[in-house]
Amino acid sequence: MHSEDLWIVEFYAPWCGHCKRLEPEWNDAATKLKGEVKVGKVDATVEHKLASRFGINGYPTIKLFPTGPKSDGIAENYEGARDSSSIVNWALEKKSAYKPAAKVEQLLSQEDFDQVCTNHRGRFIIRSN
Repeated sequence: MHSEDLWIVEFYAPWCGHCKRLEPEWNDAATKLKGEVKVGKVDATVEHKLASRFGINGYPTIKLFPTGPKSDGIAENYEGARDSSSIVNWALEKKSAYKPAAKVEQLLSQEDFDQVCTNHRGRFIIRSN
């Protein structure tokens, strides 16, 4: 993943009965989380290398990929109930826990300042010596 957003991803198999029962709940959770948390699905029978990479041994498996740069070892398993409200509540709790760290840049010239700060929204701290 090249996104720095918080994601929850369901790894599933099309033939899996538990996955079929989860599908309407997952779709409802995705609708409720729109604009808050990114939600995805991976067919692990097609994307078997990706499923293996994240240690998927059973279906469905739900993993959370926290805010910020992604790496293989940071995914967190969801162990809660398989209903929309439980999934949504968990994802929103994780969103508040995984607030991204502030980006810090040292600007050494007026040109750097103009390039970074002009027409950008956010908070800036300016320190002079």
